[in-house]
Amino acid sequence: MLKVWDLGRAPSAPATPPPPLLRSSRIQHSTRPHPVSAIGLSPNLSHVVLGLADGTVVAFRHVDQLLEASTAAPTTPVLGLGKLRVLHEGKEPITGLGFRTTSPANGHRSTATTLFILTTSHVLSYPISASSKSSSTATVLDDLGSALGCCAVMETAEGARMVVARDEAVYVYGSDGREGCYAYEGTFISYFIRLPQLRIAAPQARNRRSRRSPQPSRPPRPRACAQPTSPSSPHQRPRPLRQPRQQYETTRATS
Repeated sequence: MLKVWDLGRAPSAPATPPPPLLRSSRIQHSTRPHPVSAIGLSPNLSHVVLGLADGTVVAFRHVDQLLEASTAAPTTPVLGLGKLRVLHEGKEPITGLGFRTTSPANGHRSTATTLFILTTSHVLSYPISASSKSSSTATVLDDLGSALGCCAVMETAEGARMVVARDEAVYVYGSDGREGCYAYEGTFISYFIRLPQLRIAAPQARNRRSRRSPQPSRPPRPRACAQPTSPSSPHQRPRPLRQPRQQYETTRATS
């Protein structure tokens, strides 16, 4: 269920009644329901987009007009949000949604709105127009996705951007594709993006070992080296490799 309350008339004291419920609708595009994994709201609240765990993206249109009608007539019964429209059908779970709105240009009166769709294996863009009823197709921006809670919309002077965090870097996407990335190293557990901050949960670093109980360290990884040359004399033997200093001190202390 998707329910919308008017928090502007929220109670100021515990004895007052709860805020009024404006609209309520069921979220079910097929005979079998699926859990909601992501939600996105357009800047003017004309669209409410929901991402489902089965890879489907659905939307309610003209939500701003419906809410205005319910606010103007508070005594009317609670109605729905209209017909549920299917925007995209995929196979990977939806992990994030975001909107990008550009100002009208070249004599166009309406603004162009793009919906960013993030799945576990793709980043897509879907054009949305409040006045158009024709179906559109999502465009693949990248063949690498991300998990839940690893994306956010960043507002810039050129328009909104989708920021996606992965294990190797943080990527920035526009309506035409990837625009930049910020690489980092390390092992991380989860991400939390609340722009302008990116918070990363990482495992706690291990403390250094005490000198009183020395333990042999792991041998360093082998590195590429030149091939040894043949000795100049048949009686000349190659010198043996010297042990690491820490391992030598450990052997002398325990002997």
